[in-house]
Amino acid sequence: MGAALSWLAAEQDVDRSLRLALAFESIYLFREAGGVGRLLETALSIPGALEHPLAPRALASAANRSISRGESPLTAYTQAKASLDLARELGVEVGIHHRLNIAATYMRSGHLEEARENALAAIELSSDEPLHATRSYVLLCALERWRGDVPAAQAAADAAEEAARRAGQPFDLAYALLVKGYAYEEAEPVAALAMYHEATRIGEERLPGGMSLVCYALANAARVHARLGQIDDMVSDLDRAVTLAAANGSREEYGTVLAIAGMSLLMVGATVEAATIFSAATQVFPVENLAMSVGVTVEDMQARLVEAIGDDALAAAWETGRSMSDREARDYALTALARVRDSAAA
Repeated sequence: MGAALSWLAAEQDVDRSLRLALAFESIYLFREAGGVGRLLETALSIPGALEHPLAPRALASAANRSISRGESPLTAYTQAKASLDLARELGVEVGIHHRLNIAATYMRSGHLEEARENALAAIELSSDEPLHATRSYVLLCALERWRGDVPAAQAAADAAEEAARRAGQPFDLAYALLVKGYAYEEAEPVAALAMYHEATRIGEERLPGGMSLVCYALANAARVHARLGQIDDMVSDLDRAVTLAAANGSREEYGTVLAIAGMSLLMVGATVEAATIFSAATQVFPVENLAMSVGVTVEDMQARLVEAIGDDALAAAWETGRSMSDREARDYALTALARVRDSAAA
């Protein structure tokens, strides 16, 4: 893929470069897999690319994917807005994929009301096409959950699952179940666990493409187990998630899994370990990019930790986590999880 695009770029073939990059973008809509974002940026750098009718969509997609690489959400937001300006300038209609990337970028950069407007516009554009509807409702569910409107998130999750089952695409069904679990996690934790486990199964059957699903579904299931006091199951899921994400996950996946591990350990009373791991997570992936993935801001997490262990202990644990390499963070997390399991069994 990369070699083909490099050749097309060298030939300054704007049309085929953009079409090739966007073909892969459609497959990996919610994951920065295979360097799709960099491919889009390469295509957009060809002289004359920004005059092509596909350029606005490509610009929005590249913005969304830059956040997954740990780059500035504010810069991504500015670029996404510029893509709409470019569409107007070129007289290009803003289609479903463009809207989805705009909504995702706005959501992940904290512009929630603007994100919601674009997610609803994507739903309107999806019409009766179940695959497009699935992706639109998945995005709306995540957005509503982050806004704190749980009933709206649950309604969107139900619609996402229904559309995904009509579409018959396993990956999209798994993402629908992943966000549905998140929407129902507090009200119906046992049902949410079943959704996470099904998403995990689908992802594991399709590795490496299912990497993101497996990492997130296992970590989210562990958080539910922690809430229910099911220590063995929490440790088992996190052990798998941390090991897999550390070895094969993206920076975003590994950072998110570590952050959720920290949240889960806090729930079961392992507060110093929780602080250390959460701090390590912020070194793997920028803290401002983590909040949307884990459902808590760093300020909120630190406030909970201060209440649990005090300022001095938090400062010491935070410094320890900040100094860890990726491998040290993995080893520390796995050791902490094993200690928690042994302590619960004693």
